[in-house]
Amino acid sequence: MTAKKTFFITGTNSGFGRAIALAAAQADHSVIGAVRSEAAVAEIEAAGRGRIHGLVLDVTSSQAIRRSWRKQRRNSVRLTC
Repeated sequence: MTAKKTFFITGTNSGFGRAIALAAAQADHSVIGAVRSEAAVAEIEAAGRGRIHGLVLDVTSSQAIRRSWRKQRRNSVRLTC
């Protein structure tokens, strides 16, 4: 059995990002999924059945990325690059 991991995935509201997030959640991993709107947060969290935590994030803003990184660290989520 492999160790459970936490993945930080952008674009989880559609396409490859969504597919990867759902596959990771189905494999019993946790996912922090970046999306563009609050509505998308609710939708991806429902689809992830408790394994996906949605996060509104503008990936074109380095300031928003830093804020998000700090917020996740405060929430005791271990992220590595």
